[in-house]
Formats: sequence, structure tokens, C-alpha cells
Amino acid sequence: MNQPNLDRRTLQAFKAAALGSVVFFSISGFPLTQEILSSGLSGMISAFASVFIMGLFYAMIFGKGRTLFVYLSSLALTGLGMIIRYVIEFGEVSNTMNFTLTNILVYIGAVPILVTLIYLVAVQILKARV
Repeated sequence: MNQPNLDRRTLQAFKAAALGSVVFFSISGFPLTQEILSSGLSGMISAFASVFIMGLFYAMIFGKGRTLFVYLSSLALTGLGMIIRYVIEFGEVSNTMNFTLTNILVYIGAVPILVTLIYLVAVQILKARV
């Protein structure tokens, strides 16, 4: 797939927006288990669509051969988003319900793995190159 002819500033802005989406999803999508169960099918579709888009962003930005970077950066950005969510809701009752060990482990385990798997499939399909 041919990369569009973008200037450096536009490409940097796209990278920032794409990586910021990982943080934003972690703020708004945590906890994954509660969100899916309380929203039914629409919650599952929304969560999967968000993770799918993040994997595509990584494939478009970084291309092939960056699997470890994709996993580690999505892990770090997911953790950052969860920290921001905790700070935003600090002192609220919802923090004691949302930030359980199970919810944290499921979320921090599932999101980076799913993003990385979608990235791997996307680079194969799109034949993305930097």
C-alpha cells in the first residue's frame, strides 16, 4: 500500500492523535468487563471497534516489524489512561468498584494484546510500510 505524501508536521499530528486514542479509550473504556456486561451487544461492538481502530492506526503509522513496540507502547498508554481515569475519579465510590484487581488485570492484559493482534493482521493485509 502506498503511503500518502504527507509533510512531517501532518504526520506527527496524525501519530499524536492515533496514540492519544489509546489513552482516550483507556480513560473512557475502563473497566472493560463492566462496560461490556452493562451495555450488552452495543458495548461489545463499541469496545471491539475502538481496539480495532487502534490496531489499524499502529499498522498505518509504524508498518511491519514493530510488534514489540506496538505491544509495549499500547501497554504503557493503556496504563497511562487508567491512571488518568483514577485521578479524575479520585475519592468517588466508583473507583472502589471499578479499580479492582480483576478489572485492572483483565483490562491491562486484554487491550494491549488485542491491539497487537489486530496490528499484526492489519500489516499483513495492508502490506503497510514506513
